[in-house]
Amino acid sequence: MDETVNQNQLKTDEQKCSPSFCWAECVINVRENTLVTLANIAGTLVLDTFDSDLLYTLIDGLLHWSTCYSGEAIDSLQSSLLSAQRLAIEILTKLSVHEMNMDFILATPPFYRIVSLFHVLTDWLIVDDINGGISNWHPPSLTSSTHYYTNVSRPQSHIQREFAIVLLNALVRCDSLASSVIAHIPYAISLLLNFLEDYEMKTNELMVRYGPDYVIRLTTQPSNIQHAEQILFTTGDMLKRAATCLLSIVSYSDNIKLVKRYEDRILNLSTSHVIDSNVGRVLTDVLHYCSLHNS
Repeated sequence: MDETVNQNQLKTDEQKCSPSFCWAECVINVRENTLVTLANIAGTLVLDTFDSDLLYTLIDGLLHWSTCYSGEAIDSLQSSLLSAQRLAIEILTKLSVHEMNMDFILATPPFYRIVSLFHVLTDWLIVDDINGGISNWHPPSLTSSTHYYTNVSRPQSHIQREFAIVLLNALVRCDSLASSVIAHIPYAISLLLNFLEDYEMKTNELMVRYGPDYVIRLTTQPSNIQHAEQILFTTGDMLKRAATCLLSIVSYSDNIKLVKRYEDRILNLSTSHVIDSNVGRVLTDVLHYCSLHNS
């Protein structure tokens, strides 16, 4: 009996030391597969259906990888161009489809990680390549097949910025403290406005180059939604989310003074002829709150 136990122990030790078997690689693969699987199903998950221990473990892990700046978190995974941090934030963003999920995320301690998450998301709002190649791009007729665009991919920086906007919007709508935290992060409000201004600038450039009729058909006809998203790197829904995020921030009286600094920029966007009227109305509401603050 002892001999059998010793043989099994020896075999286990040899396996651990074998160059063909590595627990570290196994754990890395399991982690990557778990993150990818969760990213694919997160939009369907309603967290209140899960056991509390499982729920805490899940959110704790997602917040860890979302706010971690180690090489393992921010470097690309073995079989993907995406990092663990990128996938974790994508999962949290898709969980925000159900408002109840945000309550669980905000309630998972410690709160300083939520603050760290806001800082990461604010960093993701920064995009340098706003021109996206429009200056050298020649659009086809909007009646042409959408397959013309099958090889056009949106830059990861733009995708990450939209994840940040969706998640920020969901979080600040649920909690006044979260709204105050994001309002006090330097440039966070300005970067949300940059997103709207980038769209306005791109749209105006298209209008100058190819005429207002082209832009009107591009941005208003449902059949051209895919064209518009791939040319302008965003959608009307995302513009409204950014504006709604600003409205959620300014709706708390302590934040009005911070938003009022950008009143002129908000006014220009609210009256822009290329900004959707629904977005313009939200921005008008933001200006209304700004007017309540006595300079």
